[in-house]
Formats: sequence, C-alpha cells, structure tokens
Amino acid sequence: MFVFQIRNSHHLHRICHRCLKLFQSDGRTFGNSVTNQSSKLEWTSKEIRQAFLDYFCQSRGHIYVPSSSVIPKKGEGTYFTNAGMNQFKPVFLGEVQPGTDMSSYKRVANSQKCVRVGGKHNDLDDVGRDTYHHTFFEMLGNWSFGDYFKEEACAMALELLTKVYGLPLERLYFTYFGGSEELGLQADLECRDTWLQLNVPQNRLLPFGMRDNFWDMGDTGPCGPCTEIHYDCRAQKQSKTETIVNQTEKRYIESIEKGEKVLQKFINKHGKRLTGKDILELHEGKYGSPLSVDIIEDMASSWGVDMDMAGFDELVQQHKYTPPIPKGNMKKQTMTQEVLHLLHSREIFPTDDSFKYMVTGSHDLKTDLQANIVSLIDEGSVVEEVETGKTCGVVMDKTTFYAEAGGQMADRGDIVGQCGRLKVTDVQNYYGYVLHLGEVVEGTMLLGEVHLEIDQTRRSGCMRNHTATHLLNTCLRGLLEDVSQRGSSVEPEKFTFDFSCMSPINNIHIESLERQVMNVIEKSIPVARELIPLKKALERKDVVFLPDEVYPADVRLVSITSTDEGFCFQSSELCGGTHVSNTKDIENFCILKMTGVSQGTKRAVCVTGSEALQADFYIDGKERTDFMFEEVKLTHKDPCVELNQAGKIAIGVLGCFVVIIGTSLSILFFVRTKRRKAILRNRMLINNAVPPSQTSPPPYTSSALDQTSPPSYAVAMGDGNVRVTVQDETEAPISGSISLNTQGAAFSQKI
Repeated sequence: MFVFQIRNSHHLHRICHRCLKLFQSDGRTFGNSVTNQSSKLEWTSKEIRQAFLDYFCQSRGHIYVPSSSVIPKKGEGTYFTNAGMNQFKPVFLGEVQPGTDMSSYKRVANSQKCVRVGGKHNDLDDVGRDTYHHTFFEMLGNWSFGDYFKEEACAMALELLTKVYGLPLERLYFTYFGGSEELGLQADLECRDTWLQLNVPQNRLLPFGMRDNFWDMGDTGPCGPCTEIHYDCRAQKQSKTETIVNQTEKRYIESIEKGEKVLQKFINKHGKRLTGKDILELHEGKYGSPLSVDIIEDMASSWGVDMDMAGFDELVQQHKYTPPIPKGNMKKQTMTQEVLHLLHSREIFPTDDSFKYMVTGSHDLKTDLQANIVSLIDEGSVVEEVETGKTCGVVMDKTTFYAEAGGQMADRGDIVGQCGRLKVTDVQNYYGYVLHLGEVVEGTMLLGEVHLEIDQTRRSGCMRNHTATHLLNTCLRGLLEDVSQRGSSVEPEKFTFDFSCMSPINNIHIESLERQVMNVIEKSIPVARELIPLKKALERKDVVFLPDEVYPADVRLVSITSTDEGFCFQSSELCGGTHVSNTKDIENFCILKMTGVSQGTKRAVCVTGSEALQADFYIDGKERTDFMFEEVKLTHKDPCVELNQAGKIAIGVLGCFVVIIGTSLSILFFVRTKRRKAILRNRMLINNAVPPSQTSPPPYTSSALDQTSPPSYAVAMGDGNVRVTVQDETEAPISGSISLNTQGAAFSQKI
C-alpha cells in the first residue's frame, strides 16, 4: 500500500518500492516534474527521492535539509532516528537557538533515513505482514513552520502524487480524523472540506478515529489530527491472490487424492490403527507419496482410523534431538578469530585460489602446482606439525582446491609433503583463507612445500553439473515465463536446481527441457569466463544473478553463447564455481525428478555424463516410466562401445519403436549415436498399445536423424526374451537381449 501522510503543521511521505513495482505492473507512468511526465516504468530509489525534492525545493520554494544520522546524539531520547521529524524537535519544542540555520526555517524538505525496532513507533511486528512496513527505511518529508497550513499542504500532496508520480486519482483513498466522543474531540471537517474542494470524490473520503488519524508522540507534547492518502493495490493483489489460491487448492486436492490411495494401501495391509511409527512413515513417504500430518489426521477421522498422536509426537522429538553420528574420528576444524588474528600478526596473506580455474583440455586439471603450507590448525590452535591418524586444517599460500561455495561441493584429494600425506575431505573459505580439512594418513605434516593432488573424477563431475545448471536455467526461462532461480546444490554425481514457478510442469515440459539442454551440449559451445566489476555486470540486462546473493566487487561472468545460423543460445550468469570448457564435456543430461519444495517453488534433480545414461524418470514423486529393463546382455562387442569395469552395457539405438503385440505396452526407444558410441539408454516412455489391426506408430523424429544415415533394426520376442538388432552403414550389427515376461511376437521396420 502506498501511504502519503500529512500531519497538521508538518508533513510526512512514505513511499514503498514494492508498491512502485505494483504500479508499474499496472502500466502506469510516472513523471519527475509537474509539467513533463516521464514514460519510463522503472524508477530507482534515487530517482524517486530526487523527483520529490525537485518538486518541493524547485517548484514550491522549500529549503533542502540533509538527512541526520540514524544514531542520535546522546540524550536525544531514542537509540535510533525513527522519524523524519526528529531533527526538527527543537522547532516543535521552542528550543531553537537564535542565529542558527534552524531559526530561519519556514518551509523545508528532507529525506531522512530511519530505523524502527523499538519504542512507541515500533514497526517490527508489522514487518513482513504488509508491503510498506520496514525496520530500515527512508522518509521523504515537506515541512511548514508557520508558513502554510492544511489547504496548501493538501493541494501540494495531491499534485505530487497525480502529476509528478502519475498516480490516477481513481485509485486513491483519503482519510481524515473523524473525532472522539470519549475525549470530546470534534471531527476534522476542515480537512474533509479541503479534499472536496480539490475535487476528491465523496466516496473516497473516509473518517477514522484516534488510532489511525490522530498523531502524537506521548502523553504530552505536539499532537493533532492528521490526514492520509492510500493507494488501492487491490486490483493487482486480487489477481495474484486468485492465482495463488487456485494453485494451492489444486495442489491440496491432488495431495488428498494421493493420500487416499496411500492410506487405503496401508489399511489393507495393517488395519485401521496408526501407531506413532506408522504416522511418521506415512509422513516420510514409506508407503508412496509423503503425506502431511494434517492430511493424515483428516483422512483418518473420516475413515474411522485410530491414531496414536502422542506416540508420533514423541518420535518427532526423538528425531529432532538425536545427536549426529560422527564420521570416523574426524573432528570439526574451524578458523577461529584467534587464529585469524595470529595469521594477520604474522603477515600471512589470504590464499591465492585462482588456480582452481586453470583447466586444460576437457577435464584435465592443473595438478603440478607447488604450494607452501603456511599454517597447521589443530582444534582451534596453530601448531607446527600433525602426526598420522590426527585431523587438522591446512592453510597454504596458494591452492587448486575449490572451497565449498555457491552451492558447489568442495574438492577432495591429497596434500603431499616431504614427510607426510593429508587426505582432504572438506575445504572451506574463511575471509579469504582457504582451510583444507582432513586426516594425516601417512607420516607427519609439516610447514613448507607440498604437492597438490585433486580428485579429478569428483571435480569433473562438479564441473559438468555446474555448467548444466546454467543450461537448465536458461532453457527453463525460455520455456516458462515466470521462472526465477532460488538456489542449487552441485555434487559430483547429481545436482538440484530450485526455482520459483506458479505454472504446472508436466512430462511434456520435462522432455522439452531435456531435448533443449541436449541440443546445447551437442552443439559443442565454448564456455567463456571473465572477471569484471560487479557494477558493470549489473548494468547488463542479459546477466542473470541471484537477487539475495552477496557478490564481491569483482565477479566472474560465465557466458555460453551460440549465434550459429538456425541455432541461437545465450546464457550469462555471475558465478564463482568451476565449469567445463565446452558444453560437449557435459556429455549427457537427464532430469531424474521434478518435485515441489514449497508453494510456488519447484526442485529439479538432474544428472549428467554416464549417470544420465542410467537414469530413472520421476515427476511429483511418481515414476515417469513403469517399465524397466531387468537385464541387458551384450552379444556383439564393437570397438566403439565403451564398457566400464563393472560391465555396464550401453547399446546405441537411433530412434525406433518396439510394439509388443498381444500386450498393453508400446515402448519408445530414444536414440543416440554421438561419436559412434553405441548406447542403450534405460529409459522409455510407456504409451498406449497399438492394436494389431493398426499400423505401427511413426518413427521418432530428432535433429540427429538429419545428420545420420537411417539404420535398420529388428525385434524378435519369444520365451520371455526380446532381442533388438541395430545396423547402419557405418557400424557392425549390435544386438542385446532384454528379459521380459511377454507373449511371443515379432516386429521389424526400417526407419
């Protein structure tokens, strides 16, 4: 709500930046002078302030008074400056010294920074409940000390709002003091009549009592009736509220429907009594989709199911206060203030960790870096050596290890000295000092020169996944209009990506996202990184950043750009993480799961590389594929086929349908022949079966089909087995067998 307050002999204006955004979404324009309205829709706080001061100081003859400190002088009665009138208290109390600047004040304007966390005008309880209460804010005020009164003050207020800021009169409401029978105070009819004379409609004038329209600061002192102008934001709020309510209602109904199935499944197996453990397991999703305790209670009451809520509460408390199980003998090492002070006193400078970005080729990390241990930390104390079996923290002058930050997990590896080896299990950054945490597994760790060995598999996984978050973010923004990133967690094996989105997401969206990300990967687009000033980065409209993140003065900009004919892609994000050099290094991409974290916030769980080849599909806690391969056996080894030591098999298929006649399944095989690798992806979409009388479904279309000679394939089924044979012009036949419980059938087709 926009609030413009006028108070008898002084006037106070409160402007909320959130409301300005609402005004902008309504298509309103604002001006920065009385005669020349601006057409732009976005105002900075600086521009709002300047337009206010220009109006009163240049057009209405006010003197500008700078803001006083938010911390008053001792003895002024408050811990913080909490109102724009504070610096003018001597005027109100008649304590102005003759000959001072304040003694000449007649009409002035100011912009006062305020803090309200206590006292009479304490807004702390209201912060977060509406759009205009804040603990720290700025008051714009125009003041008259014996110069003008209500008529002029009201006229200037109305002109400022409607002419300078461009607010429509039909969206404004005006309040005045309606009197108090208890105190014998009459209504401020003079103020009401003033608004009427300014052509304010009668139905937009509202009287209120002491609480809303009578200003005072205590039992004694300046006081009197006041008038306020409120902006009606209900039109925008109603639309947004309806959207949220509809989404919430739909989600609740879906939760009830899921809950009924889960509870029915439980009752059929265990009967109509829920122990505390049963309630906890239902809540955690042991029997299907997780259920809220409220939904469990509602359904149990309707179905006559007994619930042991006391037992459930007891279990919850046990879970809440169960101490974590220590991992091995690792003790938590931290950088205390005493250690930091000691490092400073010894003139030990922060760690140079820029080497973590030095990558050559696809994933080969710079491992030949020689560094020096400058400090060893054991349980908060600086020591000279650490023996085998003990844990410690290591600070070096430079490092290639990545410290946990920005959602990306820390590197692991080894620090090898002349007399010992430290197994690094965690890396943290304390005010620029990179602390390598781990256990001494050989010899004794001493100060001096060491060699760094990073777990390249772990780092490569994080690099692939972190770059993939950027691709997913860009593709999401292109697919859905209301997407905004809320956070991510990057691990070697997978990553999660949280984003706000009120629109529902279905299988079609997920498949589209996967195709788009895979297209970018296959285009082999270079990943560029540059260090630029934060101010310069924020001036660019194409740069994506987290609004609540605290960035340093110089930031790293990660850009992935392709302007090839027929394929355009642009991603520019502020990011301090590690990334691959080219999108092709991500290799593959798959969305494992798409779930709701909270109202309007969703989480995508994704994998890249080899993990993406083995992914099962989920959405909203349910499997996207009900059919899974039970067994895949390689019957022909092609030199292009990559096998790992565990014997994981991948057979390449370029997009074919297998129709199982006499069953209710129709299976769609996805295709990949990239770099002549034969990969059989264990993921399929289950569609409705094609009746024997109908023709087979059309072949799967893909951009890859235009670049590769069409292969032929044959499928034979019988005795519970399915055999797939694929052959194209460049590769020898490859076949595999899949164990299925189906009736015998046969089908073959050339794509």
